[in-house]
Amino acid sequence: MKPSAALLLAVVAFGARAADAPPDKTPVTQCDSLPPSAAIGVFGRSDTIPVCRQVLRVLEGVSVDDLLTFEKAAYLFSRYGYEAGDYSRITAELVDIIRLRGLYNQQPRWRPTIDVALKSYEAFNGIVTPRDIVSLLKSSGPLAKTLSDDGLTAAIILLKEQRQQGNE
Repeated sequence: MKPSAALLLAVVAFGARAADAPPDKTPVTQCDSLPPSAAIGVFGRSDTIPVCRQVLRVLEGVSVDDLLTFEKAAYLFSRYGYEAGDYSRITAELVDIIRLRGLYNQQPRWRPTIDVALKSYEAFNGIVTPRDIVSLLKSSGPLAKTLSDDGLTAAIILLKEQRQQGNE
C-alpha cells in the first residue's frame, strides 16, 4: 500500500501539537470518564476506551498526553495496514513491548519505544511488526530489560535481514 501524502505528514508529525498547546499531564486512572481531550480526532469513544484499558492494565503514571500518544501510534499502524482497525490489539502489543523492556513505570521512555516500533514498521514496509518485537523481547528473557533503543533497533534490523534471507 502506497502511503498518501497526508499519512506521511502524520508520521512526521506523530505526537506533534500546536506550539501554544502544552502537554496534558492530567492523570488517567479510569477509562469510563475520560475528558473529550483524551481522544484523537479520528477516534470515537468506542475506540478510545479499549486503548485506554490496554494502557492502564500495565503502565503506571499515565496522563492524557500519554494516552493520545498510544492512540496516534495505533492509528498510524492501522493506516499502514497492521491489524487494520484493531486499535486495542495494537496498543496491547505496544504496551507489552514497554513492559518487556521493564519500562512500565518510566513514562519518559514510552514514546521513544513506540517510535522505534513505528519507524521500523514503516521503514521496513511491515516486515517486522509489533507482535514480532514482542516475540523477540520474550525470547531475549532478562536481557530485554537491558536493551537500549539503539540495541532494540539493531535487533529489529537483524530480524528484518533474517526474514529477507528466508532464515526466519
